[in-house]
Amino acid sequence: MRNYHGFLRERDSEEAGWPGLIHDEVDSSGGARISIGKCFTTVFTHPLVWFYAIAYACTGAVRSSSDQLAVLYFHDVLKLNPEDKPRALVWTLGFAVPMVAVVGSLISGIVSDRFFKGHRSPVAMGLYFLQAVVIGLAAVVIYSGVVGPTRGGIFLAAFS
Repeated sequence: MRNYHGFLRERDSEEAGWPGLIHDEVDSSGGARISIGKCFTTVFTHPLVWFYAIAYACTGAVRSSSDQLAVLYFHDVLKLNPEDKPRALVWTLGFAVPMVAVVGSLISGIVSDRFFKGHRSPVAMGLYFLQAVVIGLAAVVIYSGVVGPTRGGIFLAAFS
């Protein structure tokens, strides 16, 4: 089990508990030089770069749209005036949602390190599946009309 204490100070890979990292066997002490065009060509022609870019774009689109449309949903559907700053609205959108995002990022990093030996993709795929389930359930709940302008309804709407 890795020790996460002192993670804010810089350490060598071995000292940080990451033995056996791949070391570059090329002697670059003389300063290998390649053109910036070659760097961009190498990066942008790699298929994984495009795969990750599309995955992050999809995740970002969902996150951004939910952040931006939440205020319209509360105003137009739940008939709340965001300028009055209802406590439940401020607490969920201003505190709970960002804190859950931060804590979830930290936990997913620790889970991938401990259980998947640093591989991020199994945890990411699990979270993408969970995201799809939550969005599907939110659509059903919102369509059924269960969400109302109560504290519980505001929390449920912001959670979804």
